[in-house]
Amino acid sequence: VNNTPDNERIFYTVCQRLKKWQSLFAGSTRGLLTANEIQGLFAELYFLAELLDRGVISHEETVSGWKGPDRAQQDFILSDVAVEIKSLTGQNRGRVRISSEDQLYSHLSRLFLRVYLLAEVYEISTGEDLNSLVRCISAKIIEPDVKDSFESKLHMAGYIDLPEYDQPRLIVKNCYTYLVSDSFPRITQETLPAGIQTVSYDLLLTAIEQFRVNDVGILEN
Repeated sequence: VNNTPDNERIFYTVCQRLKKWQSLFAGSTRGLLTANEIQGLFAELYFLAELLDRGVISHEETVSGWKGPDRAQQDFILSDVAVEIKSLTGQNRGRVRISSEDQLYSHLSRLFLRVYLLAEVYEISTGEDLNSLVRCISAKIIEPDVKDSFESKLHMAGYIDLPEYDQPRLIVKNCYTYLVSDSFPRITQETLPAGIQTVSYDLLLTAIEQFRVNDVGILEN
């Protein structure tokens, strides 16, 4: 075989891709993320990137506070603040799915619901795909241990860098933040009748308009 530079480059590319697929399937049979999982992970990462850019808390606190991959009650726990992230696309822009009676309940001092309205775009010059968003965040994190933690959480979330995640390209059309106070419409463990558990329900955004707050308030005292 003629080991030309082109052949060596192709061989290296194939080996790297095989390693990524091996990593993806190690200990899991899920395979690639679904469209909904991509959108959900994109929204969580978008918020994480916003926190890094804002610089109110350290990179370590930001990454360690990302609890989505851990299947925690809320997607982010930042000191005494919990944040649940939701993403909406297409025809579901008027409601969000709450997946359990615990998702909008917290013992922490404040709980926020943050909703990202996403849209798919088809021009290469606009929008961002999951791979590019991950690379952008990784470039912002300069601490090796924090970068390792971020990559570990990505793996827990079922993500590795594959060409399959170069699509779809998404843009954030809008973003709404709500303070989940005592009067916020929700189902919690305390309000469930005896014998009922593991509920999910849709929450209309028009019904919680009065609870909208400035997103900067998420990390304010």
